[in-house]
Parts: sequence; structure tokens; C-alpha cells
Amino acid sequence: MSIPALARQVQTVRDLAAESGRDPQSVKVLQMLSVVCAPTDEAAQTKYESYRRLVSYAGAMARYSGWTVLDMSQFDPDVPLKHVKTNAGQTMVDLFSKMDPDKEWTPRDIADFIGIGGTGPTLVGSPTTIADELIRWMDETGIDGFNLGHAVKYQDIADFIEFVVPELQRRGAVWSEYEGSTLREKLYGPGAVRLREDHPGRRFGHRTAQPRELELQGAQSAGHGTV
Repeated sequence: MSIPALARQVQTVRDLAAESGRDPQSVKVLQMLSVVCAPTDEAAQTKYESYRRLVSYAGAMARYSGWTVLDMSQFDPDVPLKHVKTNAGQTMVDLFSKMDPDKEWTPRDIADFIGIGGTGPTLVGSPTTIADELIRWMDETGIDGFNLGHAVKYQDIADFIEFVVPELQRRGAVWSEYEGSTLREKLYGPGAVRLREDHPGRRFGHRTAQPRELELQGAQSAGHGTV
């Protein structure tokens, strides 16, 4: 996903929220991405190349086949996928053409991409490089944060915490302490424990019974369900 493409998608989401009577900034947009980091750019690139050598084309295509409900073994790995239609998983078929409309994606290109980063981009670099990029993405696209993935389970998350989080905290871009105990409070601030008034789900929330309703409930209880 390029920064301009993501910025357009974020703006579309904000516009739709406003059209629905919601505060556009109340809709939190998180971009999925993976981070391969190390103390230096050179070490991070070396780690990334070692990951790439482990990517299995067959494994990546099996994963993509599951997403798209297409048998990817029927396609030539080096012939661009064009105008492929499926009754299930069309979003995953269209994902890469929307991600980079100027690129003709082949199955091998897709395997290289999802073999490490899944459906999100992968950033590679030192703590300074990664922090610069994360902040740039937020500044230029208007997203609210990131959904962090990994290539090597848990290790990449641990590396991010060790190398990148201190740099982000130094810049004031990541909290050192959390206020509130729920995810909603972390997103919207302490005390925000319920859906916002402009959220469509609010109409389905618990509503305090009015005096007349309480009177009817009491009558039904006394009359074994009849009034």
C-alpha cells in the first residue's frame, strides 16, 4: 500500500463517517504492516534478506489460494494476473492491483510480498529509520496508528519493542504509561467506556426504563404476565 493510496482510502472513510452524521476523527484507522528491525540499517537489511530466503512459493500460494478460493497452481508464476474473477475472496484478488495500479502483479510477486508481510507492507531498518517512516506514514495519510504484524512469530514483535519503541517514546510518539483499563479508553481517552453518542451501535445499548415502563412492568409481574 503506497502512502498516497492509503491517504485516499483514509479520506474516503472520514467522508463516509461525516455523511453518516459521525465525527470523522472518531473513526480510528489502523494500517497493518510488519517491521524488520535491528540496531543498524545494514543489520536490518541482512535480517530481511535471510527472511526472504526462507519464503516458500508453494506455501505462499497455498495461503493466497485459501484467501481467494482460487487454485493458484493453475497460473504461471511469472505471468501477470489480469481480470481474474471469483465468487469468493474477490477482495483478495483485487488487493494488489489496488495497492499498486501501475504494477502488473504476477503470482511470484504476490508470493514474495505475502511471504513476509502478509497483506501489509514491510518496513526494514534501524530504530531511527523505522521511527521516521512510521511518523511519516501517520503525518501524510492521517491514520491513527498501526496493527503490527510479524514475519517470525513473536521475535519481530520483541525486536520492535526492544529497538523501536524506545525511539518512538523519545519522540513522544508512543505512550510510556496507559490511562484507563479498556481498549476503548486507550483509543478515546480515560472515561470513554461506552460507544460515542454518534456511533450507530449506540441505539442498541442498554436504555434506562422510564417511569411509565416501570409501572407496566410492575403490573405484569403482579398479574403473572397480564395487564
